[in-house]
Amino acid sequence: MVVSGWADAARSLRRVTALPLDRQPLRSDGTWLAPWLLTPAVVDSTEGAVLPLDFDIRDAGAQEYSQTLAKFLPSQSPTASGFRAWRSGHGDHADALELFAASRAAIMPAAGHHDHHETVVSWFPGGTVTPVGSPTPAN
Repeated sequence: MVVSGWADAARSLRRVTALPLDRQPLRSDGTWLAPWLLTPAVVDSTEGAVLPLDFDIRDAGAQEYSQTLAKFLPSQSPTASGFRAWRSGHGDHADALELFAASRAAIMPAAGHHDHHETVVSWFPGGTVTPVGSPTPAN
């Protein structure tokens, strides 16, 4: 589980990924990131990640945030922490916490009849953030 800041997380994940597989501290369920680490630089530093989020990047509010950010600060990528601050300023509420898998690996190109497989959402161009389940409380 990675819970540091953006730069430290990206640097640590790149360092681990560069190790031979038999020396990497891997889990079969992937790299788990803290919600504030939902940024392209961090996700690009690992093969894929799981994050607990209280929103879906494809929802209307998250899209409005990313489009507003692109309009006024085009060099900045959307972040979960930025969206939370923006959302609270707009009186929006948080959804229930869900687990999401994030990856910038493009699985299928947007060619032919497969245009629905590529994500064009500004949060992760060419990648995806997909709900994978709800967190279960520890027993």
